[in-house]
Amino acid sequence: MMFPSLFISSFRQYFFAIISFTILWCAFAFLFAQIENKRSSDDELFEYQFYKLETAKNIDTIFLGDSSLGNAINAKLWSKLSGDKTLNLALTGVYGYEGAYVMMLNALSKNIRPKKILLFFEPQQMLGNISYAAFTKSHVDLDPEIPFLQKLFLYWKMNMNSETLGTKFSSLIKKTAVQKQEIDFASDYMKQKKSKREENKFDDLRPSKTAKDLNPEKFIYLKKISELCKNNNINCAYVHGTIINDTCKKLKAFTKTGEKFIRETGLKFVSNNFYCTSDIDMGDSASHIHPDMKDVYTERYFKLLNNF
Repeated sequence: MMFPSLFISSFRQYFFAIISFTILWCAFAFLFAQIENKRSSDDELFEYQFYKLETAKNIDTIFLGDSSLGNAINAKLWSKLSGDKTLNLALTGVYGYEGAYVMMLNALSKNIRPKKILLFFEPQQMLGNISYAAFTKSHVDLDPEIPFLQKLFLYWKMNMNSETLGTKFSSLIKKTAVQKQEIDFASDYMKQKKSKREENKFDDLRPSKTAKDLNPEKFIYLKKISELCKNNNINCAYVHGTIINDTCKKLKAFTKTGEKFIRETGLKFVSNNFYCTSDIDMGDSASHIHPDMKDVYTERYFKLLNNF
């Protein structure tokens, strides 16, 4: 008679364990949903750019890149200068080359086939590790090379680490919103913080970088972009975005090697001699052209890239 009793006891423990786990999971899911509502500027910008393609038609030129692109290129002015309908889909440096790849996949999935795609990143993008941010914040099914379980792992890795959870829980407990930069629809990018050009001074105290600091894996997604360009008969090129002179000098030692890696991906690299920029032309960051100078730099880059 002991067997049924043990069985019933074990069943109850198992049953209550399942119920407890389910309640905890539901509570966690609800709490995390509240935290997720506190989206960053990077998140909102990604969604703004990602879904801009929903209504895009007859696009001739697409710019893909980081914040140096978003602050330097006026797509409306470029369209006027070139006579080609142009989209600026700039993200932030958080998304890296991988973000540009996801944006390109998004465009192709909507049967958008521009004549040109111009990749525009400030040189420091060649450093650091691969970023999976774009894959965890988009319709990652666009990339058939990433298995479903790996996508779940990437989401977990990006959102369930101690640093991210700590920030989100702290924000929730303190009831403080994540600081955001407003998206300025007039300039088609995040609005800059106010600054006076003549007062801008950026000091880069970091040590100089060498070719050893480059991460060859960073160029994998440039290679993927190059292959998409070739397979879809799109003319694609890469150009450096702007960065202050002080930082630019410290990057020279690895920039040439990085440019070699870019060419090896199959992309055309377009050299320019004005991406190293004086402080007075910059806005709220060492790689953000001041809003007053955006049209000036749009025209400079147009003269450089229009005939490639």
